[in-house]
Amino acid sequence: MVLSMIYCEFNSDKTPNDVLKFSNDNRTIEWLKPYEASWIPIPTKSKLHSGKWFLEFNVEAMKSGQIGVGFLLDWNLGPDWGFFGYLGASQTAWSYDPSTGDIVSGTDSLHGNLPKFNGDSGIIGLELNLPSKKEIGKFTFIIDGVRTPTKELPNSGAVVIPAVCLCHKDKK
Repeated sequence: MVLSMIYCEFNSDKTPNDVLKFSNDNRTIEWLKPYEASWIPIPTKSKLHSGKWFLEFNVEAMKSGQIGVGFLLDWNLGPDWGFFGYLGASQTAWSYDPSTGDIVSGTDSLHGNLPKFNGDSGIIGLELNLPSKKEIGKFTFIIDGVRTPTKELPNSGAVVIPAVCLCHKDKK
């Protein structure tokens, strides 16, 4: 599998270095060999807040694997990935699964029957509207140019860490 981003750097310090290859100033990830864990969580170095943000994740080749693209909320204790490194396992993380067409949080599909990749690759956009302090933030995934329904964050003043999770070798 090969995955790349335009504006954010992935945090290579938080992942198994012998399994993933980081290139293009930590904006591209390639899975090199099998890994015993089910999912590999990969956060970015960004902590976004107080503004409107747009991120683009370019999935070049999913092959036989699965990917989750989205974000976690940052807390005083750090972000909560939930179980096994799956982005969307916690109540404070949201993931888009382009193989099933679901927005996932707390291991549940918040919205299904959404666009899927047409084949092995595609682009997932993420719009974040993160007002300062008193207003609730919102997010929208955009799959190959098709917008999903906008969802709200659970509380105001959110700080967001964009991230991905990979399952099975051969993702890039």
